[in-house]
Amino acid sequence: MKTGVVGDRRGRRTGLSVVLPVVLVLVAAGCSMPGKAFVPSESHVLEYPAPVFEKTDVLDAALKVERFSAARAFSGPAMFIRERPRLQSAYTGHRWRVSPEDMVTDLFLRDLRDSGIFRAVFSCRDRSAAWFVLEGGIGEFCERREDGRAQAVLHTTLTLLDLRKSDPTKRVLFQKEYRFSSPMAEGNPDDLARAMSLAMGDFTREAIADVRRAVRDAVAPGNPAGS
Repeated sequence: MKTGVVGDRRGRRTGLSVVLPVVLVLVAAGCSMPGKAFVPSESHVLEYPAPVFEKTDVLDAALKVERFSAARAFSGPAMFIRERPRLQSAYTGHRWRVSPEDMVTDLFLRDLRDSGIFRAVFSCRDRSAAWFVLEGGIGEFCERREDGRAQAVLHTTLTLLDLRKSDPTKRVLFQKEYRFSSPMAEGNPDDLARAMSLAMGDFTREAIADVRRAVRDAVAPGNPAGS
């Protein structure tokens, strides 16, 4: 009886030693079958020079930029295309290097710091506290095609909060929507990245000017901070 059991176990081991290599060969063959070849993905980023602002006195205020949120339809690294209502597709083999939420946040943070307008600008990853907080959302981030023409469309919402206010209803200094578009000449992923970069530059230029005015008024002498 013991001999039979040992032989059965040996048989199972022998069977596994034969089956496993066969499975591995089939998997490898499946990966190399026609039509299943790996297609490398090219990653794209936004690039543009930081906007230049008129030199003024540095505002004695610190800002914190929270990570932008994004509408679910435009979240993630896919390079989306809107060709007509209720239809959305994406480029194959091309993607954003990072999600629009992180890319827009990082560039907006860079431009705020580069402007030299504020005493300090912190990211959501910094532990430092700030009285003024910026929250942003992305409503549209894609290539839009209409009447045979293509353009990059960037639609965002920005909210500036003053945390010095004890009354939550008075903390919102402003909430504004921004919509920018830039024409595309070729209608391909590289052209989308180029045109979206221009739209992003326009957005940060206008948004930072709005933030500067709001913070300047908020910290002006005679303006109560804690009311």
